[in-house]
Amino acid sequence: MLRKISSYLFLGILSILILNSCEDNDSENNNGGETGNPIRYPDTLIEYLPAPGQFINVSPGLPSNAQSIIGGEGLITLGGYGGYIVVGFNKPIVNADDNLYGVDFTIVGNAYEGNSEPGIVMVMQDKNHNGKADEEWYELQGEEHSNKSTISDYEVTYYYINDTLITWKDNQGESDTLLHNAYHSQSYYPSTNNYPNSNNDSITFTGTKLVSKTYYNSSNGYWISPSFGYGYADNLPINSNVAFNQPDNPATDSVEGCGGNAFDIDWAVDANGNSVTLDSIYFIKVYCGVFDANAVTGEVSTEIRAIVPVK
Repeated sequence: MLRKISSYLFLGILSILILNSCEDNDSENNNGGETGNPIRYPDTLIEYLPAPGQFINVSPGLPSNAQSIIGGEGLITLGGYGGYIVVGFNKPIVNADDNLYGVDFTIVGNAYEGNSEPGIVMVMQDKNHNGKADEEWYELQGEEHSNKSTISDYEVTYYYINDTLITWKDNQGESDTLLHNAYHSQSYYPSTNNYPNSNNDSITFTGTKLVSKTYYNSSNGYWISPSFGYGYADNLPINSNVAFNQPDNPATDSVEGCGGNAFDIDWAVDANGNSVTLDSIYFIKVYCGVFDANAVTGEVSTEIRAIVPVK
């Protein structure tokens, strides 16, 4: 989340102020787009299933928040590692080399300098033209794809014990108790009342796991999460004065357009890590790619404000 802190009290106040601010639509800045090229947003919410986290079962971690990024700009959190959202478009996002910087869509989060919460992005075609996300997913490989510390077949299961106690166990032989901080007293476990695809006892997520970069800066009392390279959602700051269909160059650290994170469909790889060629996609999945938390700022949790095709 957007929280730099020097004390617990400051964290609580700052979290509330920033979350409220981020939930407000920035429509006057971002609804116009380039002349004759209106902004497109997802048309359909296919699925939303967050992992346990401090904003689950409350806003901005509710199904209504997931719905807020359909047809416009909103704010949704995915919780801890593995939590995901799947959205669909009625018209394809075309893999177009003549797009600016060669990218095809932008995902806007709420990252700022020193607070990256990277989400891994997957895409799907609709070859059978049935409008359902029932085909093969392809991961868009980012800069950490070749990092030896990246785990491509990670699996973690969260276990509900009670509303203040959740444990977890992964396929790397690690297990522990999920941290529960002092600022959010509700159950962190996704309740079946809110998330029908959850399970009352345990929930398992699989995917690629990035090594966390979060560290504590003892000189100023801040928890810092440095930005990753290209290829991850909620990883870089935005420029809310520029329309969200005017992308940034993912090869630079500069903000040339709207900021956020731009993606090229050409980055797609199959389950074996081999590059694939996709002419277009209809579905996008984003899941939290880091498994890390501390008692002050809580878990690393990918947030999304908007998903916008370049054209």
